Amino acid sequence: MSDLRVALAKLVENKQDAITVYPARLGDGSGRVIAGAGLVYVRVADTVTIAACASVPPIHDLNVWVGYDPIQTNILRVMGQRDITGKQDVVPAVSAHATMHEFMGAGSLGGTDVVKVQLQQFMPLAVWPYQGLKVIIYPGVVWLDSQYKLIADTNPYGKPVPKVIDFAGYPSPANNKEMYCLIGIDNTGNIQVIGGSQVDWGTITLADIPTMPDSMRYPLAAVRRAFEQDAIVINRESTDIVDLRFPLAHKHTENDLPNNALKIGGYPVDVSGLTVGNTLVFDGTKFAPGDAVGGGIHWYVDGHLESSSVIVRSYVAPRDMTIRKIFMMLEQLGTSGTTTIDIRKNGTTIFTNPTSKPSLAYNASNSVTSAVSEVTSVSEGDILTLHLDSAAIGAEGLNVVIDTSSGGGGGGSASDFDVGIDASINWPISQYNEEFDEALDLSWITVNMGSNWYGLNKSALVAKVVGNSTVQMRGIFKPILSGNWRCYAKVGMSAPTQGTTSSWTSSGIGLFDSNNNRLAVLINHRYHTDNTINLNLELWNSPTSFNNSPLAHARMQYFHPYLMIAKKTTGWDFGFSYDGIDFCTPLTDYNLTFMTPTHIGFIACNTVSPHTSVHTMHWMRFEIL
Repeated sequence: MSDLRVALAKLVENKQDAITVYPARLGDGSGRVIAGAGLVYVRVADTVTIAACASVPPIHDLNVWVGYDPIQTNILRVMGQRDITGKQDVVPAVSAHATMHEFMGAGSLGGTDVVKVQLQQFMPLAVWPYQGLKVIIYPGVVWLDSQYKLIADTNPYGKPVPKVIDFAGYPSPANNKEMYCLIGIDNTGNIQVIGGSQVDWGTITLADIPTMPDSMRYPLAAVRRAFEQDAIVINRESTDIVDLRFPLAHKHTENDLPNNALKIGGYPVDVSGLTVGNTLVFDGTKFAPGDAVGGGIHWYVDGHLESSSVIVRSYVAPRDMTIRKIFMMLEQLGTSGTTTIDIRKNGTTIFTNPTSKPSLAYNASNSVTSAVSEVTSVSEGDILTLHLDSAAIGAEGLNVVIDTSSGGGGGGSASDFDVGIDASINWPISQYNEEFDEALDLSWITVNMGSNWYGLNKSALVAKVVGNSTVQMRGIFKPILSGNWRCYAKVGMSAPTQGTTSSWTSSGIGLFDSNNNRLAVLINHRYHTDNTINLNLELWNSPTSFNNSPLAHARMQYFHPYLMIAKKTTGWDFGFSYDGIDFCTPLTDYNLTFMTPTHIGFIACNTVSPHTSVHTMHWMRFEIL
C-alpha cells in the first residue's frame, strides 16, 4: 500500500478538497478480477492492488476511475467506468455488458438478459417486405436434382443479391376481398407464385393458403393481398407474410402421395389394385401390381443324402397359389447313381408322369435342373412335402425351390422384376465399400454406355439400357484395389416383357482391363426362350466382341442377386448366392490370363430391341484378404 501512495503522490502535487480519482483498469493482468466479496483487483500506474467495487461489472481490462472515499479515507474504491473514445467507444454512464445479452455469456452476469431470436429472423430464403407491394427473397441454397443450387439474383459484380417480387404486376383481389399468394421454389429452381382463392375481408385464415402444386419443390411464404392494399408490411400490429420455411410438424400420409407419384428408375409406379401377395412388376413403361417376385418355397437338406421315400421337408400353403416350376440343385452330384425328388400335395404326388420328376445324375454336366409338374394348383391350407425317391452315392447339399405365383393379382413372371432379398449379414466393413448413398467420385468410368442413362436413385446405382439386337456389354467401373481382396455385390434387374426367343437381358458384376478394353463378366441372364435364369462367367475381347465362357449357361432356380469376385495369390474366385448366406463358387483359383483387370464394377446387357430394361447395383463391399 505504501508503494501505491507513493505512485498517487506523484500524480497529485497539491491537496484538493474535491475527491481525486485516478485512471485504472480492472483485473490483475492475468484474467483475475474478483478479489473477494465486493472487492476487485485493479491496476493503477502498473501497480496491482485491491479496491472496493459496486458500480461496474467485473470485466477484465475494463477502464475505470478509482479513488479514496472522503468519509472512509482508508478505502480505495472503484468510482465508475471511464468514458473513452476511439477504438473502445462506450455510451456514457452505461457499463460494458454484452455478455448479459449473449446466450451462455461468460461471467456472473452472462446470459441474464438474452436477446430472443425468432425463426423468421433467419435470413436464407426469407421473404420480407421491400417497398410498397414488393417483397424480397434473401439468397439461399437448396438441394435440386442431386446438386446444390443458389437461389438469388446477381449484381453487376456477380455477387448474390435478393430476388424481388412486385405484386403490383399480379391481379388484385376484388372489392372487400383478400387472398393469400404462395411463394416457393419450383422443381427447376425458379421462383413460383401461386394465387389462392379470394375470401371476404377480415375472414382469411391459414386454411386459405394455396395448396403446393406438384411443380413446387420448396414453399417459402404466403403473402396476404387485399383490395386497395398499398404496401405489404410486417410490424407489431399486423403481418402480411406467413413464413412457411420452418414447419414444426412434418409427416406424410397415404393421401400425400397420389397414384403414379412414386417412380423407380424414372418409371411411374401404379399401386392401384395392389392386394395381398402382389409385388410390383415392370411392363416396360411402368411398375404395376403383379405376382409375387420369387414367390415360392425353398427347402434345403444339408449334408449326405440317404435314399428314402420319407418326408424330408414340409410346407403349409398360407394362401392359394399356382406352381410354375420346380428347381433342384446339388452341391455334390455324387460318384454314381441318380438323385430324384418328389413333391406331394396332401400325400399325393404332383407329378402324374413319373418321368417329369426332377433328377440329377452323378455325371450331369450341370448341378441345377428344373421340372414342370402336371398338378399346379395349391389351395390355402394344403400341405406340400418333399420326398427323396433316390440318392446318388456321395450326393450332398440338396436345394429345392418351388416357384409359385399368388392366387390373387395379375400376370407376370418371377423374372420380370428381380431385385432379390437383402440378407441381414455382417458384410465386410471397408473404406473401399460403395453404398451408393452419395454421388460417384471422379474415379468412376463408363464403358460403352453411349446415350443410355445411369445415375443414383434410392441408394442404388441404376442403369436404363435400350435394347440392341447386337449383343453389347455396358458397364460402370471404379479402379480395382491393389493386393488381395474379396468383393461382394448385390445387383437387380427389371426386364421387358417383350422379346423373342433369341433375346435376353443381363445384370451382374465385372472386371475391366482399360489397357486392352477386355472384360470378364459374372452375370445373370434372363432368357426370353422360357423366362429362365442362367448364370454365366464370360470373357469379352471388347464390349461388343464375345470371346468365350469359362462358366456357361448354369441354369439357376432364381435370379441370384448376390455375386462375388475374389482376387487371391493363387488366382480368381467367382461365386453367387440367392440369399447372401450360402455362396456357390463354381470357379476357384481361376487363372485369368486373358486380361489384367484395372477396374471392377456394374455390368448390364439388353438385346430386347428396342425396349428398355432397368439394371441396379445396390452396393459393393470389399473384404481385404
